Amino acid sequence: MKWTVPNIQNAGFTQFCDFIRKSAVRPAAGLSPSTHQNHLEVIHVPVIPQPGAMLGSCWFNCLEHMLANGGEVVYGWALWHREGAYLGQHHAVWRGGQGQLLDPTPNVVGDKHIIFMPDNRAPFDIEKLRSPFSVSWSSDSQWAWVAADGTQVREFYIAAMEPTPAQRARIERIRQELKLRK
Repeated sequence: MKWTVPNIQNAGFTQFCDFIRKSAVRPAAGLSPSTHQNHLEVIHVPVIPQPGAMLGSCWFNCLEHMLANGGEVVYGWALWHREGAYLGQHHAVWRGGQGQLLDPTPNVVGDKHIIFMPDNRAPFDIEKLRSPFSVSWSSDSQWAWVAADGTQVREFYIAAMEPTPAQRARIERIRQELKLRK
């Protein structure tokens, strides 16, 4: 069975969200927490894939969208459900100048909206390419922090990603554009 957008009225979903809120999430060394509004709230965000936005590249898609349109990138968790299990996938969305949220990244589920929990404690590090693991949860006794390669640990963890050659060029372009804005 595939992951789906969860029913936010489900008691298990509420417990899962409380688990994330209580978890010892922290920014990577050298980064400060963000100060975005809606910290740790559960919100619906429309998914409108933007031209050139790539599946599985939310951080880069949002940074490029911000560079082209202003606004800011908001980091947190895309929340998914599958057969009694929940997944908090580290994710990014874009907030426009009027406060509107948009997910410019296509998703494998194909939904037109996601459930998102902004988390100021969990930014993505574009300079050192570090991001938090996602969290898989069935109950407060059955959970793990999970890397993209399936590695599981019992404590919150931040790992560096190894970009492909194609990603390296994209990342370097984003870094250069961000430096020009400073």
